[in-house]
Amino acid sequence: MSASDDFFALGGHSILAVRLVSELRKALKLNVTVGQVMVSPSIEKLAHVLSNQDLANSRELSGFGSVLPIKQGVGTPIFCIHPASGFAWQYTGFARYLSQTCPMIGLQSPRPDGPIASQSNMPDVVEQHLKVLKARQPSGPLSTYWLFSWWRHCSWSCGSIARNG
Repeated sequence: MSASDDFFALGGHSILAVRLVSELRKALKLNVTVGQVMVSPSIEKLAHVLSNQDLANSRELSGFGSVLPIKQGVGTPIFCIHPASGFAWQYTGFARYLSQTCPMIGLQSPRPDGPIASQSNMPDVVEQHLKVLKARQPSGPLSTYWLFSWWRHCSWSCGSIARNG
């Protein structure tokens, strides 16, 4: 194991991340959050974030941004749509089952300004997510967007994205 190994690729998941954060706080007196582990899942990355106050206070690097970079890679990413919680953290464990090169990105709806809280209906939530998706992958036909969700309404959401894309 090395400082650059990914916590989730080694078998970690969101529940273990909570336990890890608890142990880091207790043993090392570190001010670390579960979201920071989600975004910076290696010792090397987490140490870099925690050693810089601006990075440590970043909403994006704390796992509360509209996008959660779950797995780095090349090619067409898999976009994971959040469940009702608004967070895509639960997809981090799934990334280890993908090829080494396949990127994975979580679309989130953090409060108070995320799509769930700021929109009044599902079509507007989908539209706001579509803007984020297109900002991350602006080119290519819609068929190159890979969408994944545990959310039971995902088929409606993805169908709406396909129609409106």
